[in-house]
Amino acid sequence: MRKHLVLFMVFCTPVLAGWTFLTETRTSDDKGQVTQKTIVKSMVDGTNGKFIFQESTDSPIAATGNYLLTNDGSQTIYLVDPVNKTYSLFHISQMLKTAGTMMNMVQGVVKMEFSEPEITILEEKKGKAIQGLPTDYRKSVTSYEMKMKVLGIKRVLDVKTTEESWTTKQFTDTAFSAWLRKDPAPTGNEELDRIIRAATEQVEGYPLKLIQTNQTTTWNKKKTKVKDKTTTTTVMAVTQLKQETIEPSQFVIPDTYVQSENQQPDGMSNLKDIFNQ
Repeated sequence: MRKHLVLFMVFCTPVLAGWTFLTETRTSDDKGQVTQKTIVKSMVDGTNGKFIFQESTDSPIAATGNYLLTNDGSQTIYLVDPVNKTYSLFHISQMLKTAGTMMNMVQGVVKMEFSEPEITILEEKKGKAIQGLPTDYRKSVTSYEMKMKVLGIKRVLDVKTTEESWTTKQFTDTAFSAWLRKDPAPTGNEELDRIIRAATEQVEGYPLKLIQTNQTTTWNKKKTKVKDKTTTTTVMAVTQLKQETIEPSQFVIPDTYVQSENQQPDGMSNLKDIFNQ
C-alpha cells in the first residue's frame, strides 16, 4: 500500500511554472566595434536555475554548451561541461577573494590607492515596460581615482562609470541571483571592496536592460597631462522572456558526469583588467 502511495505522489506531483529567458550582452570600444558578446539561455524555477552559454567570446568558462546550475537559490553553483561530462563548484566569491589576495600579495611591488567613490543619481523614474513587465529606470554616475605605482613608475587613473538600468521587482525566484548578484562577495582588499559595493549596492530588483559606459583617463604622475583615454560600453538586454513549465530534470546533473577540479580561472584575470586600464 505504501509503495502504491509513493508512486501516486510521484506521478501526481505537478511541474511548477518557471521562467525561461534569453539575455544578450555586448561590449564595444570607443570606435563602436564589438569586443565581447555573450548570449545565455536561462531557466529559473524557485531555487533552481540553469544558465546555458549559447555564444561567448574570450572565456573558457562560457564555452558554448557549458552551463551554470543551482538548486538552492544560488548559494551553491556548479559549472557543468557537457562535452567532457564534468562539473565543478563555481565560486564567484572565491574568484573575487583570490583577486583581493593577489592585490595584497603584490603590495611590495605595486602600490595602489583608491579614492572614495562618488555616486551621483542623475534620474530615477518609472521605466518603460520590457518583455511585458514594469520597470524602474535609474541613471547614475560612479567615479573614483586610482593611484598606482609599479616599480617606481607612477600612474594616476580617473575612472567614471555611467549606468542606465531598467529593473523589475516582479521576480521572486531566488535562483535569479545566480545570474545577477546584488550583494557582492568580499575580496579581502578593503579599498577594492568599497569600489565594488559602491557600483552595485544601489541596484534594486533584477535588470531587464543595462547600459554601462566606462571611461578611463590615464594621467602622468602630476596629473598635468593625459597619456591615454579609453571608453567601453556594455549593453545587457533580456531579448526573450516567457513563463512556462520546466521539467525538473533540467536542474539535475546527469549521473554519468564526473566531478572535476576547479575549472574556473583564478583571480589574476580580475587584476588584468585593472593593470590594462
